[in-house]
Amino acid sequence: MGPVLRVDGLTVEAGPSTLVDAIGFSIEPGDRLGLIGESGSGKTMTALAVMGLLPEGVHASGQVTFGGSDLLRLSETELCTVRGNGISMVFQEPMTALNPLMRVGHQIAEALSIHQGTPKVEARRLAVEALARVGIPDVAAKARAYPHELSGGQRQRVMIAMAIACGPDLIIADEPTTALDVTVQAQVLGLLDDLISTGETALLLITHDLPVVAGMCQRVLVMHEGVIVEEGETADVFADPTEAYTAELVASVPELSRTAAIPPTSSVALLTGEEALIRVEGVTRTFGLPRASLAERARRLTAVDDVGFSVLTGETFGIVGESGSGKTTLARMLVGLDHPDRGIIEVAGMAVAGAKDRELGELRRMAQMIFQDPMGSLDPRMKVGDVIAEPLRALRIDGDHQARVADLLEAVALPVDSAGRYAHEFSGGQRQRIAIARALAPRPRLLIADEPVSALDMTVQTITLQILADLKERFDLTMVFISHDLSVVYEICDRVAVMKDGKIVELGPATELYANPSHPYTAGLINAIPRLDGTLPRAG
Repeated sequence: MGPVLRVDGLTVEAGPSTLVDAIGFSIEPGDRLGLIGESGSGKTMTALAVMGLLPEGVHASGQVTFGGSDLLRLSETELCTVRGNGISMVFQEPMTALNPLMRVGHQIAEALSIHQGTPKVEARRLAVEALARVGIPDVAAKARAYPHELSGGQRQRVMIAMAIACGPDLIIADEPTTALDVTVQAQVLGLLDDLISTGETALLLITHDLPVVAGMCQRVLVMHEGVIVEEGETADVFADPTEAYTAELVASVPELSRTAAIPPTSSVALLTGEEALIRVEGVTRTFGLPRASLAERARRLTAVDDVGFSVLTGETFGIVGESGSGKTTLARMLVGLDHPDRGIIEVAGMAVAGAKDRELGELRRMAQMIFQDPMGSLDPRMKVGDVIAEPLRALRIDGDHQARVADLLEAVALPVDSAGRYAHEFSGGQRQRIAIARALAPRPRLLIADEPVSALDMTVQTITLQILADLKERFDLTMVFISHDLSVVYEICDRVAVMKDGKIVELGPATELYANPSHPYTAGLINAIPRLDGTLPRAG
């Protein structure tokens, strides 16, 4: 039996630009192949070329052989018989891949009816079975749900159920766990591992997350600027890379993601004798339930539940937990973007809860926030220099704004001429540096960083974390660092608070908390971290 997929001389071009340059590889039945590299390396374009889903104006040449046919020579009608039937794809963001107007069970049933001619009633029964196979709870009810009514992890399971419904020979999974919490990621990876292990289905896993590939794939291809620069057995490539680019990728993996052992923390020694810059006592925040019935309107969702802690001057304080645990709501209250129902929040002795506009202006000078998505927080119509200077104008801070912008661009390792360009002209990591520079403009004492590196490649993430650490020392900052990535938090934080269902369930020095967690939830988060040594985590 020959390879299930063979790629020879695949080139993808967009006008004069070559996105993928004459690459070749093959995948055997039941094989697990990882395709890694930074954003822009050509990974996704390779997958889209195989599937015949390239955007308008982008063209592929070479040969992609599947089932005895060259997929690049097939018509759209012929490709439709291959997609979902012989080759299925799991996309990174299920909300953009699933039809928001169709119930998820109907979407899976539709694939069975179109590709295999299954009668509608039987297709719906098989769709429910597929959802059950991927561990969807209350499967009959969830089959009748719309995508927006499911959690992120459940939507990704629906995508996998759709991918396996027709028994494909190959599943292409493009960053299937990047946006997921560590425990949900472990569940999805375990599910894929189980499904691939039971049959002849092959897997092409595309990701920038090396520990995920180490736990899932026997072989790995490393892409850089559209070219495969290294390939081989995963364990061998990661243990002894021959290319400098691969070595750089491996070196960017956080220490905590390398082995199951807890390494000594790289954060600074805990501060003693320092005053608390932040004091939080008994803070609770509730919200009304969306589309609640009359009977439900008396009930409210508790996002933050009787939380209390303090942050010392000069400390880097980490807050970790899964999506929905209350981290971002708490962060917004710390800078006065939201207010608690009850409780005390003080920053440098200033009461934040219930503060008037004038008092909030003083708080803005003292405390600034870095958001997860810089493209969502940077005005696309403003040049970068104006974006960075905006807090200076808004807070009526005197001085040479142009000189301040130049100093901040230098501080975040961007050229001074960046001031004359727009945010869309920069990479994701560079945009995050612009957001950091803007936050530093009014010379704050406190930085609240909400998931500032979660969407970045590991190498860019490493650079950004180092910039944050350097700036913290240079500008004598106190930082609250919020993330669902425990490896990143361990790299940079002195103390860590673990949030679950709106409560802080554990708090302590990073090394002690990670080495000897006292709460089962904390232990579960730590155990779910994928490791570069090939340990595939299993979430409970």
